[in-house]
Formats: sequence, C-alpha cells, structure tokens
Amino acid sequence: MTPGSDKIYRLNKLIEFIGDDTASVTNMVGVFLHSTPDLVDQIRQGFADNDLVKVGKAAHMLKPTLDIFGIDSMYDTIRAIELNAKNMEHLDQLGDQINALSNELDRVYAQIKTDFPTA
Repeated sequence: MTPGSDKIYRLNKLIEFIGDDTASVTNMVGVFLHSTPDLVDQIRQGFADNDLVKVGKAAHMLKPTLDIFGIDSMYDTIRAIELNAKNMEHLDQLGDQINALSNELDRVYAQIKTDFPTA
C-alpha cells in the first residue's frame, strides 16, 4: 500500500492517523483527489481576481493536506503562497508559485490514480 521511493507523495502520516486499513486509506485518497483540485482552483481564481484573501485562505486549507500526504516538494511553496498572499508581499512571485503547485499536484494526482485506481 505504501508507494515506493520514486513517488512524490508518501502516505506514512496518513497511515499513522487512520491506520493501515486499505479501505480507509483508499477512501481518504479519494477525498484528496476530490477536494484538492477545488482548493487549487480557488487559489488560481483568487489570484486571477486579485483576491489575495481568497488565495491565502485556500492555501491555508490546502497546507495540512499536502503535509499529511507527504508532498514534501510543495512544503515551502504552499507556505510561501499563503504568506505572500496574507502579507501582500512578493506578489511578483505568486503566479509562478501557484503554477509550480498546480503542476506538481497534477503529477501527484497521476501517481495516486495509478496506485489507487478505485479511489
């Protein structure tokens, strides 16, 4: 059930919280696949609308999910998005950070869908 080291996500923390029951893990993976694209869309739309409050709130909600799914490659990026939006700083970097987040999560979704085809 735990993906190999070539994966850009790890389920160790998730399994610590909910146990290693395959059905429970698969259910949570399904929730992840269903909910995170909406949060990324909120971040993108907030940025497009120059609604930095929306960007910051959506990033804040997405942050623990990325942590629990072990997506370490986005650890700094999601925090930077949240802080830059909240503090209205480094806004020239925000678009690139959001694109990096979206692209990396697309890779994660593809890997997870391969590993959990029924999720």
